[in-house]
Amino acid sequence: MKKINRPLCVKEGEIFIAKNVYNHEAYIYRFINLLTGMIYLGYHLGDPFDEYWHSSTCEEFAKLFASSKPIFRYEIMTYGTKFDMQNEEHQMLKEVDARNNPLYYNKSNGNPAFKEDNIDLCVEIVNDIKLGKYRKEEKELIKDLIPLERLQARSEDYDSKHVNEIYKRLPTNGNTDDCEDIIIWEDYDGSRIIGDGNHTLKATSRHKHCVDLFTSCIPPEVTSTVTFNERILIGKMFNKQSKIIKKPNSEEDIVNTLVDHKVRLGLDFDSQYNKKVLSAVFGLHNNDMRKKYIPKAENKWKKQILDDNGLTWINYKDSDEDRQVKVTLMDNLRDKDTIVLDITSGMTNKIDVYLNKALTCKVNENKHKIVMVVNHPQPSDKKKWNKEWPTIEERINTLFSKMKDVQVNDKEGNPIPKMIVSRTLDVEYMKTQKAKSKTKDESDS
Repeated sequence: MKKINRPLCVKEGEIFIAKNVYNHEAYIYRFINLLTGMIYLGYHLGDPFDEYWHSSTCEEFAKLFASSKPIFRYEIMTYGTKFDMQNEEHQMLKEVDARNNPLYYNKSNGNPAFKEDNIDLCVEIVNDIKLGKYRKEEKELIKDLIPLERLQARSEDYDSKHVNEIYKRLPTNGNTDDCEDIIIWEDYDGSRIIGDGNHTLKATSRHKHCVDLFTSCIPPEVTSTVTFNERILIGKMFNKQSKIIKKPNSEEDIVNTLVDHKVRLGLDFDSQYNKKVLSAVFGLHNNDMRKKYIPKAENKWKKQILDDNGLTWINYKDSDEDRQVKVTLMDNLRDKDTIVLDITSGMTNKIDVYLNKALTCKVNENKHKIVMVVNHPQPSDKKKWNKEWPTIEERINTLFSKMKDVQVNDKEGNPIPKMIVSRTLDVEYMKTQKAKSKTKDESDS
């Protein structure tokens, strides 16, 4: 734990950072006047050790801060990403209307890094739908619903397998009482857009005896308060259980949502806002449930960037050509003194065992040079490797220190006098990117 001395005006509150939060981008802090109870709250991109204290434009606060009179308590409230901290600061100030609040030195309520979707409103609307608040008393004809525009919440247009599953469960007489409601967004101009229930509508339209379906129609006065993206989220959140089953959100839906937030909002994949969305929208309520989607989203996003630039990520298992490139490199590195190891960066926790097995093999007992040829199947593997490499290297050096030095032999296999050397490690990294292969049409053009 690190500490820093406080300024003269601060009477209480040592500044410290625990190891588990030291690498976070930003933090929220506040000064509390112990005499008056007045508060100044802000966020800072950096850490408390960079000699930053505040950016207040309040003359009263600035004067008190510059004095030697110890009247303030200083607190670091929370750590996180830049976006999360900027939004959190804005939310805290907005809740108390700090700009107009006589108990705050702040001259504004801050500015959010991005406009968050109103998750609480989305949950409220979903609950109202489930309680039947917007259900019409009479069913609507399927033939009248088919032409309506659709607001697609999932990654695919239609899943034919799921449509078929619904179709098989429909009663032979075409009764649709147990089907999910078709959710419809209505606007003041008379337009109607289907927000959920597309698969049900598709399946029932194929059934020769299905005529109508229950609809839940969200009125214009509610629709007008909900953004386009919030309607998409509601479609993903709406998970009403019906006897005629509903298709749940897929892994692709979750990954695409995270990628959208990265592209559209610039959010880190593990941001607090994303955690909130994953919990409220997809039911992923803890980190163990959420964390498997982070690397998948990161991989998809990075591959999209490569694709936009005419590049592709190389997975050396995908093609004979790429595999041969790796084999050729390894063959060129291999000699009588060298052990060449094929390392996939995803195997970071197994390297010790793998390396020890190679070193203790009879055929390698006189080899003192170790070369690891490392490839990264996915962008997330490279990120993980770079993060863990210092620890891996330390473990390897510890392994070397516990082993006897190597007797070097000549080309005929005879020991060279006084040539007893320690093992050395070198790492060769395979290329991770290459130009995309042109399609036949592109080649002919």
